[in-house]
Amino acid sequence: MSKLRIWIALIVVIVVAGVAVYFGVLRGRRNPPTAAGSPARSIANLSPEEKRRAYDGDVKALQDRLAHMQTFVDRFSQELVDVAALGRSLTTPEAAFAYVRDEVALEPYPGVMKGAGGTLVARGGNTVDRALLLASLLAENGIDARIARGKLPAPQAEALLQQISNAPDAIQLIAR
Repeated sequence: MSKLRIWIALIVVIVVAGVAVYFGVLRGRRNPPTAAGSPARSIANLSPEEKRRAYDGDVKALQDRLAHMQTFVDRFSQELVDVAALGRSLTTPEAAFAYVRDEVALEPYPGVMKGAGGTLVARGGNTVDRALLLASLLAENGIDARIARGKLPAPQAEALLQQISNAPDAIQLIAR
């Protein structure tokens, strides 16, 4: 699911850039718009052949950009965005626990917001989302896990909060 979110974001960026290029390219093909003119009027003044050539050129440019982005995305390890791949690479429960503890920042927010995949990609999540990620990593190695919750005594909760406040946040973990 997280890979799907990355692709959707890339497609949105490419489409927005394509629209900007399309209108910018078309504006430059004829006289630049004046105070009385507009991009729509400039496009309307193009012949059908010019419009088709501009469209075909822009589609080709977007396809080239998409291929370039795919090459860029393929360079990254699957373990960075795929929970199953990461789970297979962490062969012991201790390694999975250490990964979530050390590489996924604690972010305070209520409820489940990101799920296992979103927590992995964002490198941060609340206690429930981090627990879901850990359970998913363990499940990849055939270990069943259940999520439980409890209440800590005040001194223990304060010590834990102090430890959390000294830990790196998600941005620092991603930058690593």
